[in-house]
Amino acid sequence: MEEEHIYCLIAFDGAFGAVQARRTLEGAGLTAHIMPTPREISVSCGLSVRLPPEGYPQARAALESCRGDCRFYRMAYGPGGRSLTPLPNA
Repeated sequence: MEEEHIYCLIAFDGAFGAVQARRTLEGAGLTAHIMPTPREISVSCGLSVRLPPEGYPQARAALESCRGDCRFYRMAYGPGGRSLTPLPNA
């Protein structure tokens, strides 16, 4: 039986924002990876940042300045498919 995988996903309005955010998050000691943005979220920018769910509060604080340019989601996937749930930005 496969287990469910859960991540925090941060979607951006532009690719530069995703790359810059990954650097900021890694500088804050978080493990962050660039990944394609799921179609359920947006098609405007093709890049998002994925990190472990426990990093969400620290990521929110580290990316304080991007509030209008990024959106946080809880992404879960497993045998039943994928789900995306918006998380508070503030």
